[in-house]
Amino acid sequence: MVEQPFTDHEVFIKKLTGIVLSNLQNENFGVDDLAREAGMSRSALHRRLLQKKRGNISHFIREVRLKRAMELLQQHAGHASEIAYQVGFGSPSYFNKCFHEYYGYPPGEVKRRFFPEEGTLPLSYESNPAHVTSATENASEEEAKGSLKSGRFKKPYLVSVSIGLGALIIQ
Repeated sequence: MVEQPFTDHEVFIKKLTGIVLSNLQNENFGVDDLAREAGMSRSALHRRLLQKKRGNISHFIREVRLKRAMELLQQHAGHASEIAYQVGFGSPSYFNKCFHEYYGYPPGEVKRRFFPEEGTLPLSYESNPAHVTSATENASEEEAKGSLKSGRFKKPYLVSVSIGLGALIIQ
């Protein structure tokens, strides 16, 4: 099988990714910096990324940072907060939020998901093994009442509170 050469788009994305990776630790590296280093105007860069369905420029930069963070977490290169700074996030809490939105689980779970302890199955967000149950599934009413006092809310309670607050705000 003959290997196909890179398309112009693939070369373009690799170039942009390389630029972002070379400026990874600079938390102030942004859209204007990427456009300047790519030799394009901000609007031309934006149009080209949208044309190829890659989203806006800031999301592209964040995606590159998050993918590198995943690699570092899988290599046990440090704690999530250390890696947050290494990949250019100025705040570990913002990094955790972005990571969770992108991957569907927090960075602290990478170790458990990809390197499970011996004798257990790795968890993934696509599957929920039958032997793994959450505390809310096993909690009795008394435990639920006790956890409300301690601040650990159960999901059904949060939904009803959210709906109630939403109704109050609308009125």
